[in-house]
Amino acid sequence: RLVGELRELVAREEHAGLRTISFVGHSLGGLLARYAVGFGFDAAAKTVFGLEPLHYISVATPHFGNNDTYLNDINKEDAVTPCLRWIACVPVIGKFPACLFHLFEPCVVHACLRRCGDELFLRDAPPPVIVRMGTPGDEVPFVAGLASFRERTCYGNIRGDHLVAWENATIRRKCDLPQVDRKAAPWGVVSVEISAPSPGGEAPEPVTAAPDVTSAAAASEGEGKQASKATCPRREPLIAALAALGWRRIDVKTKANPGACLSCDCLAIMPHDTILLQFPHKDPSFQAVSESVSDLINASIANF
Repeated sequence: RLVGELRELVAREEHAGLRTISFVGHSLGGLLARYAVGFGFDAAAKTVFGLEPLHYISVATPHFGNNDTYLNDINKEDAVTPCLRWIACVPVIGKFPACLFHLFEPCVVHACLRRCGDELFLRDAPPPVIVRMGTPGDEVPFVAGLASFRERTCYGNIRGDHLVAWENATIRRKCDLPQVDRKAAPWGVVSVEISAPSPGGEAPEPVTAAPDVTSAAAASEGEGKQASKATCPRREPLIAALAALGWRRIDVKTKANPGACLSCDCLAIMPHDTILLQFPHKDPSFQAVSESVSDLINASIANF
């Protein structure tokens, strides 16, 4: 449906002067944007829906789907769904609800999210659509379409995101995360890491610009850089293929928003949902992330 709506939107007479197209997607929206780009990409003309692809931005998007192997050693698993990991970490009693959820999770996820839930946990018909979206050479040019954008940016919460792990949102392995003390890090934008596209297909070494908040404690938590690959074999090819495209990775730290309870918007309480608020908010951490997204889009258009 999204692909059809975009084609119709671009074809309208009042949009005849459009020259470029950019996407900004939050959470599942980032995956939907990548899916639409694959079907809208013209390999011969190097256009997306007939326009020049300019900037793709994802905000707290689960690029590798949701990993539910949280009953294993969670410090060695990439892209584990944080809220499931937290349950399993509760001393003594944590394993009991975690085991129960592990048994009934497929039914619960399907009941709540239907087809999207199956696809997020890579349970749809093989090959899973998220695997196809990260596999070069698929019959639908998902990776080629994403690679056609002049710029690619991904935002990820370094702490408190209950649905999307930091490494998942920023297209990294857990062992590749920057050594940042997540408790001491400032609210708002914490660090910016830029890696150029890699012609050889291997993930390039990133260049990081970050505040002086590094700590040896991060290494003890398994977040330091190590010379190793992803511990989830199913996700390693996806990480390698997407990372090789070159990204601006922006690590952010946002606060929970308890005030959302007063507006009956309970889903906007956690950092995953408050990372990019759609309404005015006085907290500087929210403003910093929203302004960062706006500034990037404006700069891309100005430099076109």
